[in-house]
Amino acid sequence: PAPAAPGSRTAQNPAVDKLKMLSADQRLILLKEAIANDFGLSKEEALKRIKNDNIGNYNLWDGRGYNWENLLRVKNAPLYVINLSATAGDDKSSFYTSIGYNKTSPIYLGVDFERINGVFNYTRKLSDLLSLETSFNGSFISSNMNINSYGTILSISPWVKPYNSDGTYNIDKKKKMTQEKNLFYLKKNDVSWTKQIRGLIKTKLEYKILENLVFSTTLNLDYIFNDNKNYYNRHHGDGQQTRGKSHRENLQNFTLTTINQ
Repeated sequence: PAPAAPGSRTAQNPAVDKLKMLSADQRLILLKEAIANDFGLSKEEALKRIKNDNIGNYNLWDGRGYNWENLLRVKNAPLYVINLSATAGDDKSSFYTSIGYNKTSPIYLGVDFERINGVFNYTRKLSDLLSLETSFNGSFISSNMNINSYGTILSISPWVKPYNSDGTYNIDKKKKMTQEKNLFYLKKNDVSWTKQIRGLIKTKLEYKILENLVFSTTLNLDYIFNDNKNYYNRHHGDGQQTRGKSHRENLQNFTLTTINQ
């Protein structure tokens, strides 16, 4: 048989497409029914009451419907996976190495994920009595996480439009119609990501003293570096009340252990 391909690209979509929210027309129908029932009005009188009192911010609505589930969906979101490996050896030594890459795009506007990882294992028989084992595992992970599309889809009104007629982001009228943020604007103007680098090294020496007696010494090193950054713009979103805010954090952790037995 032909060898398996080292990488693949697949398209992601929701496994079950059952997230159906109210349309703009359905929202208006329910609103008219609610006002008519509460005040004992006809549907026509209820609509007049809605317009006069601007109930539900009706007067800010442009009459069109906006399906935010479709607006925020990334159709056929790509998933890239690449894995390469190699192994070899003889009667005294052997090694194994591999490298992997994963890039996952979200099915809705939001968190992008990227990972690179590698492994290297090596063993060597230095003599009839002495042997060496060493291994290295390393990884890099990057992810942005400043968008919560699911919360917006579940709660935003279908009367709210993402863009103004001139193509600019709708962030002024939107604030009057809903507490939900314009995710398209935040995606463009906010920054929120985390990155991590990790390396694990293990080295072991083993000496055969007698037939059933060995002495070994092992050195383990685990290093983790986390880098987090958040920036919230001053015009819209979480940074508006403070006229913008930013935070950067770096954390490093070293763990060194030795074992003699």
